[in-house]
Amino acid sequence: ERSKSNEELKEITMLKEEMKAEKTLLEENMKKEHQTEITILGATIVALQNDHAVELTSLKERFMVEHTQLEELQQKGIVDNEKTVLRLESSNSLAEEECLKLKEKIAQCEEERSK
Repeated sequence: ERSKSNEELKEITMLKEEMKAEKTLLEENMKKEHQTEITILGATIVALQNDHAVELTSLKERFMVEHTQLEELQQKGIVDNEKTVLRLESSNSLAEEECLKLKEKIAQCEEERSK
């Protein structure tokens, strides 16, 4: 019985050592897997940051182009408005001259009529 008991103790000890080794191996595998996941997540974060930076740069460039186009349109509008004002002023001067000529003719006509 003692021999049988010793063998059972040896077997129990051996099983405990195997379990301990398997537990250690499992922990190591879990640590490796965890580290791999961390590495993948880190790479994903870097890729997303790069994508974000590229998109931000693209939006900034597009904004600058649109801003420049808007400034050009505003400048063209100012120039067009100035041309319109000059044209209207010129037309107004011509109209005033014509009005003076007509007044002179009316005055002449009235003078001739009164003679």
